Amino acid sequence: MIQEFFLERNSIIHQIDPRVRIITAILFSFVISLSQQIPTLLSGFVLAILVSAPVYWSNRNIQKNFFHFNKILLLFWIFLPLTMEGNPIILLDLLTVSKDGIWLATVLTLKMNVILLAFTSLVVTIPISMLGRSLQSLQLPEKLVVLFLFTYRYIFILEEEYHTLRTAARLRGFEPATNLHTYRTYANMIGMLLVRSITKAKQVHQAMICRGFTGRFHSLFELAMKPGDWVCLGVLICCIAGIGGLEWVPH
Repeated sequence: MIQEFFLERNSIIHQIDPRVRIITAILFSFVISLSQQIPTLLSGFVLAILVSAPVYWSNRNIQKNFFHFNKILLLFWIFLPLTMEGNPIILLDLLTVSKDGIWLATVLTLKMNVILLAFTSLVVTIPISMLGRSLQSLQLPEKLVVLFLFTYRYIFILEEEYHTLRTAARLRGFEPATNLHTYRTYANMIGMLLVRSITKAKQVHQAMICRGFTGRFHSLFELAMKPGDWVCLGVLICCIAGIGGLEWVPH
């Protein structure tokens, strides 16, 4: 089953109003994605570490996922310095390491880590029902909110259907291999999954119409900004603005 490690704790981040977390995560990611200076990105990385510390560093499962994510980023450090044109810093007969490639790998690594830390610590820690209510409160289009909530809800149903089909295949002696039979079996499983998902969607749609669904989810959660939330919002926005200002400081 899909595991929700980020909802298992009750840290300081979890106590902040979800709308504050959504707004600051979007602003922070926007500033970092446009930044090109290493000092700016390093400052953003430090802020991301401080914000994510209550969530990340007490859960080994989350730390493991973060480590696996950075293993993928090693591909940048392998291929970009060797393939990107620019000022060479190492010259061999068949090997040229580009200074521009190393710089680009550093920038991409910092950006992706900062955005990952920001979103997982600020947004992914919000329960899905509360996230939908917060998006409604921020005046996002109602159809987009409904589509988001339905998509999340039925990921689990599709997962259950897939496990059912895979178990049925194994009971019939199916063993995956690199041959045409395996490819055909998986293609049939995907087709059956699509057919079952369409059938399930029709059933759910009819059931919701019978219960008076008019295209809007009504939440039991009442959102109210506390003084601490306003202080947190102001501090985070000032920090983000300061980091963004570093981009225009001569280095």
